[in-house]
Amino acid sequence: MEMNMAKMMQSVETIGSGPRSWREEAEMLLSLLDCVILNREAVYASSEFTTGTRFYDLCRKYNVKTAEDLKRRLADEYLNRLLTPNKDEGIRFARKLRGLGNSTVLTPNPFHADPLNQRRNWSQSEYLDFWKLVISKKCHAVYFNDGWQFSNGCTFEYLAGLTAGVQLFDYCGEPLKLGVAIEMIATAIEGLEKDGFSVPRLREVLAGLSSFSP
Repeated sequence: MEMNMAKMMQSVETIGSGPRSWREEAEMLLSLLDCVILNREAVYASSEFTTGTRFYDLCRKYNVKTAEDLKRRLADEYLNRLLTPNKDEGIRFARKLRGLGNSTVLTPNPFHADPLNQRRNWSQSEYLDFWKLVISKKCHAVYFNDGWQFSNGCTFEYLAGLTAGVQLFDYCGEPLKLGVAIEMIATAIEGLEKDGFSVPRLREVLAGLSSFSP
């Protein structure tokens, strides 16, 4: 079963009125997940969305270095050129994991915390913290799509999975061990910084992973 979090959020938006805190909304969504996922029965499909290989390729193509500059450069095409293709790829990856025999696959890319466009969207850190909670409470494994090491979100989710003690796999279903993950992220950072990109989020995750290394 592939879970579409956007539809779940729409149902939450119809309950009650007035502003809610992020914690209240997160707990409400987790309780909704309790209705369909008992304990830690799901696997999590981690795939790039706002950053990653497609993002950096577009930045190189248009000679920009930040997400803000890319948004200004692409304007109305930002959604079609970056977010929609990444969302579609995340869904394809989730379906691939279903084909490997995983009955319940959580894919975060379709989730939108403000589906009615009421300007109550979550911040990027709130999105990440929510999925960290989901990984720790509802998942027994996390699978990482190809190119995950270039994504702020995916690398954060690797650290979240490691902290939660879940199984971690690459896109082929092979164990993604800590030493390999550290090397992949470090190599990604080296290449991106050589191209003039600032990657503090990747460096922050790398430091967190290094603290687990013996």
